[in-house]
Amino acid sequence: MFLKICHLYPQQMSLYGDRGNIITLKYRAEQRNIKIEIQSCLIGEKIEQNTNFIMLGGGQDADQEKILKDLHSRKLEIQDFILNGAVFLGICGGYQLLGAYYETVNQKLEGLNLLNFFTERAKKNEKRIIGNVIAYNENFGELYGFENHGGRTFLQNNNLQALGKIISGGGNNASDLTEGVYSEQGAGLIIGTYLHSFLPKNYKVADHIITKALKINDLDLKEIDNNLEIKNRNFLKLKIK
Repeated sequence: MFLKICHLYPQQMSLYGDRGNIITLKYRAEQRNIKIEIQSCLIGEKIEQNTNFIMLGGGQDADQEKILKDLHSRKLEIQDFILNGAVFLGICGGYQLLGAYYETVNQKLEGLNLLNFFTERAKKNEKRIIGNVIAYNENFGELYGFENHGGRTFLQNNNLQALGKIISGGGNNASDLTEGVYSEQGAGLIIGTYLHSFLPKNYKVADHIITKALKINDLDLKEIDNNLEIKNRNFLKLKIK
């Protein structure tokens, strides 16, 4: 088995150490003797063939503007990877750019429109959404992370599934109790979330991504020692609540 990872625009889109998501996947795959290859895909470079996991991390508005033209130029490339079985993970700004648009203070940035949602800027009376988050997903249980965003994201399609239901925190928009998005596309999968430190804090999601990317069943993934991860999650739960 071979996990081929692409980190899109690591120089601009890795706010709050989003590369930790890739480090987590690498560690958990190598514990199962799964071979790993990681590409740092810069502006103007092609995503390498046979890639089965792509991550676009968070970035400030100015950083998103820097990569937007190049990102649009590779829309069909990204769609093709996903439809043929790749998993795409978008974190914060990388999540926002998967929708129809992201409205900044100065302009409206056109997104890839891969999923039917949009992100508006906060209204004058709305505060920036900052802090630790707990959300709940039926398959993964409680999800933990840290959010820091001014945008309000709204899922538009009734069939478009949120990644989780907010227990504590703001999530997509601080009003409808949704966090992120989870959408199977063809043979692949798109996960979007506002949660930084996402996979390091949510090892079950990391394992699910590995199984989806490798096209194997969750039960086929070898069990490894999760005691440290569980202790970390228990500590986070106490700290947040």
